[in-house]
Amino acid sequence: MNRHFISFLLFVSATLISQDVLWPTRVGKFFSSNFGENRDDHFHMGLDIKTNGKIGQEILAVEDGHISRVRSDFNGYGKALYQRTVSGHEVVYGHLASFTPVMEKVWRLQQAKRRSYNVDAQFSPREFQVKKGDLIGFSGNTGHSFAPHLHFEYRSSKSEPLNPLTMAFNLDDNVMPIPIKLAVIPISQGSLINASPLSQIIPLFRDKGGTYHFADTISVFGEFGFAVQAVDKREGTNNTYQFHRAELIIDGQPEFELNYTKIPFSQGKFAKTVIQYDLKRKNLGEFQKLYRLAEHRKISIHASDNSGILGLAPGFHSVEINIFDAHGNKTVVRGMVAGTFPMTLEAKEIFRDKKVVTLALAPRRGGLPIRDAVVYNFTPYGFPDQKVDILHAEQVKKDLHITIPLSAIQ
Repeated sequence: MNRHFISFLLFVSATLISQDVLWPTRVGKFFSSNFGENRDDHFHMGLDIKTNGKIGQEILAVEDGHISRVRSDFNGYGKALYQRTVSGHEVVYGHLASFTPVMEKVWRLQQAKRRSYNVDAQFSPREFQVKKGDLIGFSGNTGHSFAPHLHFEYRSSKSEPLNPLTMAFNLDDNVMPIPIKLAVIPISQGSLINASPLSQIIPLFRDKGGTYHFADTISVFGEFGFAVQAVDKREGTNNTYQFHRAELIIDGQPEFELNYTKIPFSQGKFAKTVIQYDLKRKNLGEFQKLYRLAEHRKISIHASDNSGILGLAPGFHSVEINIFDAHGNKTVVRGMVAGTFPMTLEAKEIFRDKKVVTLALAPRRGGLPIRDAVVYNFTPYGFPDQKVDILHAEQVKKDLHITIPLSAIQ
């Protein structure tokens, strides 16, 4: 008898946890922003669901439960309803224009009681029960909102924001995440990336099979880290979104992972430490770090114990970065890095005419002969801009003499 009773309880619990979550509008399953988007001083904690640019669209309860709280403010979520569901979650519906007539009356009574537009009232589970699909309000543009939409949050029982696309909804999605560029960041003093002490931004190229690559092997010396510029896309919209997960694998071994499944509100202040903020300030793009500095706190999206800071032995090493969206679509970035000995080069001009210039490249630290070279033009920020064609190369003892177009250095 006890065995059957325990089985029944387990069945009920599993049913509640796996209850389907209803989409909260009737006007299409589209959104402009998703969970985890970096806003410099905080993360976006939900979905900004589109309402066709209109105020007054019906908002529905996504699960059975009760209205636990009503708030109104000129800032933040404006007019907002909070629901506690039978699955134990808290749901937030923000920027509403109005509630149902019953809740609108309750809200106005609370305003009159406080003599203020601002209201924050909480209710017991018995007062305002709702069923999944019940009308609970109408979409709007109240609070800190720049266009009509519904701000939707799906939280744990402890009011911890969860990713609605992985924890509540299962939306069809056939579009892969899109990596754009890779940044290689020198970490320790004396670190060099492609013989430069500056961060290097590497373009990525997609092959016919859908895998992305960096074209050239990256030379590294000392401690360094990777950062990736990547977005997610969806069919039927031009919006770009935060990807769900990214993992860094070196020589077949996992080194670091970002995972946007849940983010406590208390960790929003660390948003700047997740992106390569110096590159963003220079308008070079928003790169998300695949490493964590020792002075930066580990937060919930840091899903690995490793720091991701790399110090590679001399030789060639494989790099793989896997980027996932909330639906499980995966995009792979692959390339090679070469751990090198420290070397400083001296470039001396030995010939010039109206069309070409010849440079003698001589090692000044490390003492190894120079067998080959790759030459780039650089932007004013010190980043590679365009590869320069070497017209002729000749080995002269340890030096390498290269001839390049004169226009490349003018």
